Amino acid sequence: VAGAPGDGTILGAAYVRLGQTAPLSGPWIELSAESSLSQPGRAVAAAGDVNADGIDDLIIGAPPLSALTTDEGGAYVLLGPITASRSLATATGRVGGGEDVGTVVAGVGDTDGDGYDDIVLGLPTCDDGGPNTGAVALVPGPVAGVYDVDSLSRFHNAVETSQLGSAVSGPGDVDGDGLD
Repeated sequence: VAGAPGDGTILGAAYVRLGQTAPLSGPWIELSAESSLSQPGRAVAAAGDVNADGIDDLIIGAPPLSALTTDEGGAYVLLGPITASRSLATATGRVGGGEDVGTVVAGVGDTDGDGYDDIVLGLPTCDDGGPNTGAVALVPGPVAGVYDVDSLSRFHNAVETSQLGSAVSGPGDVDGDGLD
């Protein structure tokens, strides 16, 4: 999966290349904007298997173009299998809200042991702990429906301008307890 968010005047997209024996040849599937007010492809990641059906899923970040459009954009979860007929409008899950939702996304595996992989969103401009302290929001699997970022479990920072959540990753089971 590759992101091409555009420059604010050109609509962005994310492109998915299905596995084939010839590297990078063949068709790419375009997942384009459902709104002219977002930048799909700003962040892209493997989501793991958020619905536990044995097929990997994708998360595509499409943040609002500006703070004035907080009701547009977000992060989209597309359940596999991914086919040529898919678009962001067919996303199974969507997380919206302010705070640049969709600028930083990652699949983090099954963090709570329920059999469903989870995703995290970086919110580096979140002001809950002070100006640009940042936060990380967890979207637990199974992911389905529309979520408001304010309703999700979040970890906040207390250091002003630290922009927690500027990068997020799923490192796996780092303490050996059987949970990612």
